[in-house]
Amino acid sequence: MIVISKSIIPYTDKKGKVHESYHMGSTESLTELHTFAQSIGLKREWFQDKLIPHYDVFGGMFLRAKEAGAKIVKSREFLQGVHRTARETVPYSSHGENYVHHVVIKEA
Repeated sequence: MIVISKSIIPYTDKKGKVHESYHMGSTESLTELHTFAQSIGLKREWFQDKLIPHYDVFGGMFLRAKEAGAKIVKSREFLQGVHRTARETVPYSSHGENYVHHVVIKEA
């Protein structure tokens, strides 16, 4: 399932305009995430290959993701669901089983 959660940090574009920003991830697989991202017009190089693998989306991309069926979730639910997908790219043992609980600072 593709999920989206509001980011704590807003996105500031090149003109200095501030936008609400969201993280988009998959609770199933990176293949699902990349396929969905491509279907709504995101470029693969925008993928954030970090502890919690995701794409940043805002503005029109956020609206397209919602219209295409992405589920809006709270930060904690996003991190818990997408954390499973992270095992495909990040050595899981390097952060430990409970790392996801330390990432959530503020519920969006």
